[in-house]
Amino acid sequence: MSEDEILHQILTLKGSHQGVTLAGYWLMMGSAHVPMRFTIDDVRELDGNGRAIFHCISAGVASRHIGRLSEETIVQLFQIMLAHESGATRGVCKLFDQLVTQPASPANQHGMPTYFHRRC
Repeated sequence: MSEDEILHQILTLKGSHQGVTLAGYWLMMGSAHVPMRFTIDDVRELDGNGRAIFHCISAGVASRHIGRLSEETIVQLFQIMLAHESGATRGVCKLFDQLVTQPASPANQHGMPTYFHRRC
């Protein structure tokens, strides 16, 4: 599965806990941004489709077929996480509050915290 196909699959899960889990996992694997802790329990909670997407991300990153995430993909994955109203969403907002105060942060170099800070 290509990066675009994986992103499309995750976008279909927008607003669900599975979408948040998969977006968070991909952010963790494909960029310097780690908005949430990811555990094996998160994988156990995925249904068959979610696990298939999880394995596509893992295989793509391991084979280097999927490289570092583009800024556009990172923004879309964060939007998926922000669309889900849960503790994870509050955690992402807290992360961006912290990034705004850390000018050396990789995310802050692209002005991304400001973009999301307005929405939290």
